[in-house]
Amino acid sequence: MTPATTSAFDLPDRLAHKAAPASIAGDERHFAAIADCLEQSMAEPTTGRPPRS
Repeated sequence: MTPATTSAFDLPDRLAHKAAPASIAGDERHFAAIADCLEQSMAEPTTGRPPRS
């Protein structure tokens, strides 16, 4: 996985208390899992056909 260069929790100073590591650790792990899934999906070969509906 390519690490994110910015965080969704890169907040302005007035909101910095909301970005406490203990508060956001679960969300950061969740975002990392989503990024891994997207990266794997984009790396899979496609058939060139549109998806079925």
